[in-house]
Amino acid sequence: MLHTFRLRLEKDTIFTNIGPVLVVMNPYKPVNSCAPSSMLEMAKQMSTSAADNPDLPPHAHTTVLRAYTSMMEGKGGTPQSLLVSGESGAGKTETIKLSMSALANISRSVGSTTDAALESGLLLEAFGNAMTVYNHNSSRFGKWCAVHFGADAKISAGVIQSYLLEESRVVATPAGERNYHIFYYMLAGMPEPLRSQLYLMDSPSDYAYLRDGEAKAPGIDDAAGWQALTQRLELTGFSEAEQRTVFELLAAVLSLGNVRFTEADPDEASSNPGTDKEDNPGKVADQDVLSIAADLLGLRVKD
Repeated sequence: MLHTFRLRLEKDTIFTNIGPVLVVMNPYKPVNSCAPSSMLEMAKQMSTSAADNPDLPPHAHTTVLRAYTSMMEGKGGTPQSLLVSGESGAGKTETIKLSMSALANISRSVGSTTDAALESGLLLEAFGNAMTVYNHNSSRFGKWCAVHFGADAKISAGVIQSYLLEESRVVATPAGERNYHIFYYMLAGMPEPLRSQLYLMDSPSDYAYLRDGEAKAPGIDDAAGWQALTQRLELTGFSEAEQRTVFELLAAVLSLGNVRFTEADPDEASSNPGTDKEDNPGKVADQDVLSIAADLLGLRVKD
């Protein structure tokens, strides 16, 4: 089996069927069978093919066609599920993108609802993906996607639920890795005057939460990522005010990471009998940094 996979991968044939299971090998480069033009052409060819046709090529598109056909059979349709599983860097996120695109092509769904359903998954990548030692665009969370269809068998709504987000990465980025893409997108692409209003500094090295990790991820353009992010936020219905709130919270997280404390003064504790260390934990070393975080969060400095 492994020998067969290797031979096929050398020919950029990354899909292989084993019974009902589709094995996908990540080529870590664009391949023609996954290009948008190839996906559209495949959708046209499959529109006249039966889903159970054994001659259909192994592909995410074929798997989606069979699921879609099964859903449409019977009165009222039968719900279908696709499980995408694999180790870090295996290509799960890209396979989901292909599957969602195939679903839109096969059902001939167009319009803002379909666009939002397709783009929302990409939008989540900015907030939940990071560079790891295994993968430059690794999803650090689980994802459950539900696509709903109307009476015309076209996409009518979509729901994406994320879970198990790796929250520890925000405050402690492993060596050789990066924090979440969104922080670097903001620093590389956010324009003035919003940048000044959020007190953003110039470089990842200016922030405690970012300076220990890598500043750049191979193959990822952070400035272009910012442009794509803002377009997707608009497409999925976020107003300018809502977008600003999101960015204020993110800037506040970075600012909070730069807050430093001085140790408690033992003389102060001894001059107040009955005061233990927990009641006198220390003081903020730089009030200006704290003031920035408080302003971004809409809180008083004392709070």
